[in-house]
Amino acid sequence: MENKKNESREERLLSLLKHALPGKIIEFGCGDGNILQILSKNYPESLIVGIDINRERINKVNKRNLKNVITFLSDVGSDIFPENSFNTAIFIGVLHEIFSYQGKEQVNNAIKNAHKVLKKNGRLLISDFLKPESKQVDLIFKNNKAYNKFF
Repeated sequence: MENKKNESREERLLSLLKHALPGKIIEFGCGDGNILQILSKNYPESLIVGIDINRERINKVNKRNLKNVITFLSDVGSDIFPENSFNTAIFIGVLHEIFSYQGKEQVNNAIKNAHKVLKKNGRLLISDFLKPESKQVDLIFKNNKAYNKFF
């Protein structure tokens, strides 16, 4: 039963990860490497970077011996990569953790950092597994250009 559960989770993740652009991919808050492993398998020609603030989790990723994955022990808001260096930036199941432990400002810093390191026309993939009660939300865009790009 657990294998089927893992397969369905991997299938759900693949439906998001298939939108990643190959080349250089970064996962912010990579944890112990489950997403990195899926990315490594599906993007074998890409350079994949994982960042996490927890040394034990980074060590677990490194024990997986993923050939095209490198890791960095760092906070997701840290300015450690040059501008325009990644094709895809990913946050999966981590923004709520950043918010819970470090607050809204650090979530903003993490997203700004992802924007900074993305190449022009790069992709930012965000997913979270929390299921709050249903209610209407409003998206507010800073300008029409952002609105048009979103839609």
